[in-house]
Amino acid sequence: MSTILPIHAGRVRGSRTRDCCMIMDEMKNILLGIIIGDALGSAFDGLGRGHIRSHFKKIDGYVDPAPALKGKMERWKKPGFYSSISQFAILAAACPTGAITESFTGYVAASPDVKESASGIFRHPDLVEKNLIARIKNPTRQTAVPALPCVRVIPSSIPLSIRDGSRLELTKDIISYVLMFTRDASTLSGALSIGSLVRYLIDEQPESINYTEAGIDSNDLLIEHIHANPGAVFDAGANPEELTAGLREMNGILGRIKGITDKAKAEADICGWMNKRLKTPIARATVNMPHAIIPYLLALSAIQGDDPSALYLTATEGGQAAALTALSVALMTCLRKASVIPDILAQNLANKKKIGVILDFLEKGSDPAALVEDFLRTEASLTRKELEELGARQRHARKKPKKAPHRTDTIDSLSKYVVESWTRIDRAKWRKEKRKIDKRKQT
Repeated sequence: MSTILPIHAGRVRGSRTRDCCMIMDEMKNILLGIIIGDALGSAFDGLGRGHIRSHFKKIDGYVDPAPALKGKMERWKKPGFYSSISQFAILAAACPTGAITESFTGYVAASPDVKESASGIFRHPDLVEKNLIARIKNPTRQTAVPALPCVRVIPSSIPLSIRDGSRLELTKDIISYVLMFTRDASTLSGALSIGSLVRYLIDEQPESINYTEAGIDSNDLLIEHIHANPGAVFDAGANPEELTAGLREMNGILGRIKGITDKAKAEADICGWMNKRLKTPIARATVNMPHAIIPYLLALSAIQGDDPSALYLTATEGGQAAALTALSVALMTCLRKASVIPDILAQNLANKKKIGVILDFLEKGSDPAALVEDFLRTEASLTRKELEELGARQRHARKKPKKAPHRTDTIDSLSKYVVESWTRIDRAKWRKEKRKIDKRKQT
């Protein structure tokens, strides 16, 4: 396999140079892939693989998850609606190089409030994302940035690697973006690793690729890049030693699963590696741990290939399904453009016209900042719509209160319960006393 140069400005050793216009065209395709993958996988977030597949035998479009929620309708998502992953990815794509923190926080601060939602327009954020929104919306609150893993940040950071700029500038942008959400080194190393791999696929356009091997090579060169620029990494707010340790650990896992063609075996090996250092063992690789989900993503990509039907299988993996599917489609669109996306998903995506306008601006290299305000306003309407429908569904599903039982029925029921809980001797004594009472009544 050819040598991979991590995040760069369209210059790869031994590869053809891709100019700014070509890069922005890739931005459009990949960002659309992230949004559609997110919308497809969101329905299954937090659900188990077996549970999903027992309720949905075949998936060929966006799914209403209600049948699989077992009365927990608060977890319901409207089919075709994307989540905070896509919303943050669009805002990140609209930020200029070198000014990520200022621009991104400004966009979030300007987002409209939604009365029924504590997170405003942002749909279904996890704990780390909620923390960011709260800190930006309420700057007077002295809340620290958590050091928790967040795989959802990784797909939303991908647009930062698909832009014109030096390798160092793009690396610093990704670091700045991730550190707004979390101080977790595994999330940061995961975002840099995926960004580097995506950029390699864009620039090299290989006819065939082994994703696990590409991930290993990409991480090795990222380690070299970090070692060559420790001061810049420190200035961006990250610890170079923590980053390189995270990348080496990921390579250890990727090396273990390289060449495996059975996903159950790959998942078992990933979990086995992770469980060496976890107090609570994991049995699924789709958990909220970047060093588990990224190797599993690359294993699935290698095993399933670029068949569009694989998108549906990836979504039904459950767990962090939205992040996993968004990442999977992003990798596929790097090589096969938007043709990899089934038409039914593109046609039924929520807010597709507004998203199309923003993506066109990005493709032309135009400043999309003017459209962000309108986009945020539209997102407020979509979030309200989903919440209203959720409220209606919950009211409809709420059971009518049962009619209060008659006093006699209550006594009989209680007597039956008490008798059943007695021992054999207790029951015999009770029957004897009951016969005496019945005789006295007859006389």
